[in-house]
Amino acid sequence: MTVWRINICPNSKEGLDPREFCIKNNILGIGWQIEEVNKPIEWKEYLDRAKAIYGKEYSRGWNTAMHAIGNRMKINDLCWTRDKYGNYYIGRVTGNWEYRYSREYVEADIVNVRTCDWKKVGKVDHVPGKVVNSFRGRTLQAVSGDSIEIYSNYTYYGNLEKIDQNKIYKFNEGLYSLLSADDLEDIVGIYLQSIGYVFIPSSCKINTSEYEYVMKNKVDGTKAIAQVKRKSVPLNAADYSRHKCKVFLFAVGGQYGDDISENVECLDPNKIRDFILKNLKTMPDKVNDWVEISEKILNS
Repeated sequence: MTVWRINICPNSKEGLDPREFCIKNNILGIGWQIEEVNKPIEWKEYLDRAKAIYGKEYSRGWNTAMHAIGNRMKINDLCWTRDKYGNYYIGRVTGNWEYRYSREYVEADIVNVRTCDWKKVGKVDHVPGKVVNSFRGRTLQAVSGDSIEIYSNYTYYGNLEKIDQNKIYKFNEGLYSLLSADDLEDIVGIYLQSIGYVFIPSSCKINTSEYEYVMKNKVDGTKAIAQVKRKSVPLNAADYSRHKCKVFLFAVGGQYGDDISENVECLDPNKIRDFILKNLKTMPDKVNDWVEISEKILNS
């Protein structure tokens, strides 16, 4: 089973929303139209005729999109999408490729389609970061990773019954084995806010290797930075002694070395895990989902 992401943005008729069109009609689809189609056509005929139109000028984009929707995608695969309002949906592919040629599909520029059972998921905080980030890429692409497959299945089906047990076994070490780097950054950020720090929002957008974000203590104005590492590898606290501000470090493995200066505070993974479980109401929705999934895995 493959998890996909489709960004529905064809050259639709003005005033027509192709995302709404797909969700309303229980389909996922892309454009790349051919002319003079007034009856169902086979996949080979479409490829031969479309290649003559798009094969040179649009060869890479067309080939990638058509190979995905026509060949690689299978019935019961899952697919993420989003509408223009920032609502995310997950769907299950229910049919094989078909070319739809009626006027409404031509105007929507949604002609290469698969039937799909869509379910509304919610806003971005209910969606894995890897899925969200994938919307910067091609129109239709696979989103790989066992944790993505587990989360997507749980979101659509409400259980893990269709997941290979060998994949589930990989995550039986607990909650931290499931959380992504983005999830951990959110969690540590929420924890630091709970102890009196506020974020400088623009600092969260700056890509640095030394820290994730800049904060200030809301009582005395003390500046602080934070570094978060997902993998169970040491995060050397001595490397942060040079910073002339408070430094918070979080590593899943809880290893920070022995040389810890006064300006550095190393967060205990067990303490942060307890904080998550005691403050689920303020956690992102996807973290709540991961907690439920983790409990099901540990009890399976």
